[in-house]
Amino acid sequence: MKRIESLGVLKDYWQKAWPRIRSRLTINTHRRWQLFLILAIFLIVSAVVFPQLGRVVWLDDVPITSLRDAEVGPAIRDWWQRFKSSSVTIIVSKSPFETTVDQLGYRVDVSATVDNAWRVRKSNYWKLRRDYKSRRIAPVARLDGPVLDALIDDWEKQAIANRPVDAGLAFEKGAIVVHAGQPGEIVDRKAANALILARLGELNKRSIRLPLIRIEPKPDPPTLENLRTAAERLTKSPIVLESPKPSVKIRLSRSDLGQLIRIQHEGRDSFKVAFDADALSQLLHTRHVTLDWPARNATLDVTADGRLVVVPEAPGYHASASTIVDRLIELANSSPRRGSVEFETGEPAKLRAADVQHLGIHELMGSFTTRHPCCQPRVNNIHRIADLLNGVIVMPGATFSVNEAVGPRTIAAGFVMAPSIEDGEMVETIGGGVSQFATTFYNALLRAGLEIVERRAHTYWFDRYPMGHEATLSIPKPDLVFRNDTKSGVLIRTEYTEKSITVKLYGDMEGRRVAFGVSGIQEVEQPPVERLPNADIAPDKEHKKSGGRIGWSVTTWRTVTLANGELKKDERKVTYKPQVRRVEVHPCRLKPDEPGYTGEPCPKVETPSETALE
Repeated sequence: MKRIESLGVLKDYWQKAWPRIRSRLTINTHRRWQLFLILAIFLIVSAVVFPQLGRVVWLDDVPITSLRDAEVGPAIRDWWQRFKSSSVTIIVSKSPFETTVDQLGYRVDVSATVDNAWRVRKSNYWKLRRDYKSRRIAPVARLDGPVLDALIDDWEKQAIANRPVDAGLAFEKGAIVVHAGQPGEIVDRKAANALILARLGELNKRSIRLPLIRIEPKPDPPTLENLRTAAERLTKSPIVLESPKPSVKIRLSRSDLGQLIRIQHEGRDSFKVAFDADALSQLLHTRHVTLDWPARNATLDVTADGRLVVVPEAPGYHASASTIVDRLIELANSSPRRGSVEFETGEPAKLRAADVQHLGIHELMGSFTTRHPCCQPRVNNIHRIADLLNGVIVMPGATFSVNEAVGPRTIAAGFVMAPSIEDGEMVETIGGGVSQFATTFYNALLRAGLEIVERRAHTYWFDRYPMGHEATLSIPKPDLVFRNDTKSGVLIRTEYTEKSITVKLYGDMEGRRVAFGVSGIQEVEQPPVERLPNADIAPDKEHKKSGGRIGWSVTTWRTVTLANGELKKDERKVTYKPQVRRVEVHPCRLKPDEPGYTGEPCPKVETPSETALE
């Protein structure tokens, strides 16, 4: 009964309240539409104004759309510094190679990548959803082709055993012979470049296996036989080339021509035989045939009776190896196989004959000769530097540096390996021995009364040189430098035999008188002793390895009296270091601070007793 009464009460309440509830629901429906419209407008504006709303786009580990404007550029630059040093594994055939992104030649254009990031940040919500579904952007990058190619070349040599070998021709036993090629595999460079660029662009640094392709040898056998016949025709007999200016004669034997033969690939399946310009350059270099002739200044020569005669200037000349090769091809297909080759005229000479005639060079100012044993390698260097300076004219008032005029001593410049002194020790160097020329030159300058600007004596004295009046020479220092303090030019003339070198200086003494000398030995210093361990020597004995030499000083002087009575005096102190005396002793005699010290005590030397003597 109570449940039924309760239901009745509820029913009466509902019937009375329903009209008011329905009225309020109608009002709330209108408000709901208003709220929905406001919310829709807010979402649209947010998607346009705030593109990062609800969607973050990344460049690797850099959240592009979550950064402040000022943070984007620095963040990408920092990422690139980290990314380029990260490691990558490249697989060629079956061999893995560890390298880095940077070593692969992968280059990110940071500025362009930053610009791209800015475009992403300015994109609206819908563009982000459409264009960046993966929520990732790629860097703007490229590959440095030569860097990657060099790496792949090295990897191919290490990893691929069956690399292809092109067919070729060779000159053997007086005839052109065919060397058949063999097929093999290489890395497909184009596909490899695209793969590496794509994988790194995806920021995927997992192992990258480079694709291989099979290559068949070229040219094919029929074409190769035709090329062999053409090569036989080019090398059937010697070829002689001659040039009147400069005077050059090049004779190439059949063997020489055969060594120059190469097969040239002209595109697709087209080939021809020709002479190789690089091989020709190397051949001519070994024969000391130059294709580059520098301009030669006018100079003066000395006749047998001592007269000075003008030698005219000559321009520089040049011919390229490719020009010589083209001429060889022309002559090889003609008869006779002999002809001329033209050199191009290069730079003109700086000093002309007319200029030399007015330089006032008319007398010998100073001369000096030093001697040496015949036929040693150092003699070649003495002769070479003498040839390079022979005929040089130093203008009035000019400063002349031997190192600047000669340049570095190299094999290409005509110098050879020979003994020289470095840090007090004799070592083999290119150009060893040129200090003897420097000493000879210095003594000629001394007697000519010319101003000596820079000169250094040897560390140790050599008895083949005048004590105190000698000079050493090296690159870049020490140098030998003088100034022509006369109003006339100074001509450098050099002469040599197998056992001597002479330097003569011609110019105008202008009435100057020269005197020079050297003091006695001063400040004598005894040689230091260096003890070397040798267990085979008895404790009470020693073995001399080098005797050493005392050190000392001398004072050199020179006076130059000019025609007007003015006196120029130069005084210099020259110090020669003592040379170490080296002796071998038993290790037990060494002191704790000496190399080879072991702390081993020396055995006592037993003295025979009187009983034993009896």
